[in-house]
Amino acid sequence: MFEESLNKAVIRQLWDLPIVQQWSERFGHPLSYFGLPGPSIGDILDWRYYLGYCTAVERLRNDKKQREEDLNVHRLIHKNVLLSDLDEFQLLLGYIEDIILNCVDQVRISPRMSTGDHPLLASFRYDIVNLDFLGGIGYKGDKTKKARRIQALKKLLERQSGADFLLMLTLNVRDNIDDELIRYLEGAQREAVDEQMRETLSWYATRQKGMKEYRLKATVPLFIRREGEVCGFDCFCYPPIAYTGSGSARMVHFVFELTDTNTILHAHSRQRVLEVVNLPILGVNKDTLQVPIKQHPNFNFCCDGLFSFLPAETRNALLTTIPRQVLGDPK
Repeated sequence: MFEESLNKAVIRQLWDLPIVQQWSERFGHPLSYFGLPGPSIGDILDWRYYLGYCTAVERLRNDKKQREEDLNVHRLIHKNVLLSDLDEFQLLLGYIEDIILNCVDQVRISPRMSTGDHPLLASFRYDIVNLDFLGGIGYKGDKTKKARRIQALKKLLERQSGADFLLMLTLNVRDNIDDELIRYLEGAQREAVDEQMRETLSWYATRQKGMKEYRLKATVPLFIRREGEVCGFDCFCYPPIAYTGSGSARMVHFVFELTDTNTILHAHSRQRVLEVVNLPILGVNKDTLQVPIKQHPNFNFCCDGLFSFLPAETRNALLTTIPRQVLGDPK
């Protein structure tokens, strides 16, 4: 059974929680949740003060032995829900990509916060979507050559169109679409009007083995931004966080605010592309968020404004991890 890493809990409590609180204050009501909380339902419990109705998703495989393993996870989830006295909760069975694409789970139940007469045309109306994946962003199928997870992300944005929501996305650095990520960044370089931005994108595109998290850090925000704008969203991206998860897996965590612009045309985000590209990649070390010394060339380490949403104690602890020499302080 999957065991959550301590680093993930640190991110959820020190980074995600203030964002959820801020989002809740903006809405002025409990937030509806859709996602992958895992057997411990840790994110739901950590954010429960700000949450309303919760729809969780857990797989149910066909192999007899695997199916029993999955059913035990379902039982544990229900047990934790009961012990935590959560009364507005739904558990859907299946892979979350399939549920997003088809709007029904394996037993033909739809997400509670979906609307529409036909599942294929239904809209989602969730305030938070937490896609805490164990795997990478995509795996091309042998026949279709399409990455189902990528297709699901596009469909999610389409289904949520018209409703503001917070998207949390966690990805393993392992996938089989590295060539696609490089090609995406090369395309972004051709569109860039600023030479420094082209150089920065080139740096991300050419990272070698062991630095895949940097390529994801650059590509995923640009992809979500573009697809979100097509669906009418103003997309704001927080600095991504790379960390070591369960089984020593390298993971990258993203958070996006997607605000509907009520336009019938392509939306334009207030956060500029250059600002997205220039975001730092953060890390986790000894239960603390940190700003790693390894950033793209010409990165400005005087970036405290990016963390203004954090409580003072967390923000100050994060800023003290920036080496003095890169700030021009020899002490």
